[in-house]
Amino acid sequence: MPQYVFDIQQVYRKKPEDKIGSLVAEVDIEVIDQHSGRILHKMVVPVLFHNYGVYPELSNISSHIPSPNLRKEVYYRVRRYVKKLRPYLEVSKSWGEEREQ
Repeated sequence: MPQYVFDIQQVYRKKPEDKIGSLVAEVDIEVIDQHSGRILHKMVVPVLFHNYGVYPELSNISSHIPSPNLRKEVYYRVRRYVKKLRPYLEVSKSWGEEREQ
């Protein structure tokens, strides 16, 4: 049974911007073997989200994970992770913008 570790690296506006204010969260994902502690898969997946839904980029997950069952599990888990955090996610400021203020 694998263990999943998610970490949001940054959040930015979708280009080109749309009327519903879509944002993209880059989520760092690690799939770890629970028994040995070895990292099985490591990837960064862009996840598009707005008030109406959360949509991880499936092609990115598919390119890193060959197993269809594990691919589906990662897709649903990262979707649920971003969906729960969605009210608290804001556009990230770059390092230079933070220093100017």
